[in-house]
This record gives sequence, structure tokens and C-alpha cells, in this order.
Amino acid sequence: MLKTIVRLIELLNERVGRAVSWLVVLMVFTTFLVAVLRYGLSLGWVWLQESYVWMHGIIFMVAAGYTLLHDGHVRIDLIYGAVGTKTKAWINLLGVLLLLLPMLAVVWWAAYPYVLLSW
Repeated sequence: MLKTIVRLIELLNERVGRAVSWLVVLMVFTTFLVAVLRYGLSLGWVWLQESYVWMHGIIFMVAAGYTLLHDGHVRIDLIYGAVGTKTKAWINLLGVLLLLLPMLAVVWWAAYPYVLLSW
């Protein structure tokens, strides 16, 4: 049953990642359009400029699972490339526990008052 759940999650990550990849094309086009309108025609709209910032955030947040599924995150290969699969799994686990989770806690702690204020 656990294998079925993992396969469903991987399938969801695959499909969402492929769908979000098209947002990169839209973001590049929007950025180009903003530059042409602003510097070529002296036109600009805040909503258009903000749209590619939001697209960028969506790409990073939503495509993270896809990148992890395909082992595409950036790593320093001094140690990671020379070790076996089991050691790589331990490095990944410890990296999440010792680096990612504390950073998420700091972001939560720093952002929470601003979220409350905005609501």
C-alpha cells in the first residue's frame, strides 16, 4: 500500500512539474514584454510587473517536488558524488533535518507577524 501511495505522489509531482514548466515560458515572455513596454514605449503597469514575480514564486514552490523527484537539486559533489546510495540517502535526510527544517522555522518565525498584520 505504501508503494502505491508513493507512486501516486510521484505521478502527481511529475504532472504538476511538467505543467508548471510551461509557466517558465510565460514568465520569460512577460518579462520581455514588460521590458519592451517600459523602455521602448514608456508604458508600464504594476500588475504586469508583479505577475512575473508571482510566476517566479509559483515555479519555485510548486516545482520543488518535481526537482526532488528527478534528483535535480544543486549539491556539492566533493562528498556526495563519491558515496553509495545508502550514504546519499543519509546525507539527504540529515540535510533536511539539520538545514531545511531549521531554516523553515526561522522563516516562519520572521514572517508570522507580517502575515498576521496583513490579515
